[in-house]
Amino acid sequence: MMRNQLILRKTLPVILMLGLLLIQPAAALTNDAVDVTLLGPIVINGSHVNAGNYQIRWVSNSPDGVMTLLKGRKVVAEARGKAVERDAKAKDTLIITQDDGNGNRVLKEIQFKGKTQAIVFD
Repeated sequence: MMRNQLILRKTLPVILMLGLLLIQPAAALTNDAVDVTLLGPIVINGSHVNAGNYQIRWVSNSPDGVMTLLKGRKVVAEARGKAVERDAKAKDTLIITQDDGNGNRVLKEIQFKGKTQAIVFD
């Protein structure tokens, strides 16, 4: 009985440490999805996207991550962005664009309803 207790005392901290090492990367990884409606065409990372209903998925290993825009199950565009904190929660999900000088609206930022975290794109 004493031998089993001694083994348990020596191995339990190692098992707990391994468990924490496995849990930590999973906790840092976020995977969020939100449905959006684009009212007009925009450019996302060089891809021209038409107006319509889409789903945005955001996977990050803080603070960098990848945003994927889907139409049904089809990937329409992907872009690498940075998660930033805003002072207040967004009242609505906002797609912020900027004119590129050629008449195209280019994705610059996504703010998510009810969250202070936004995604900023170069």
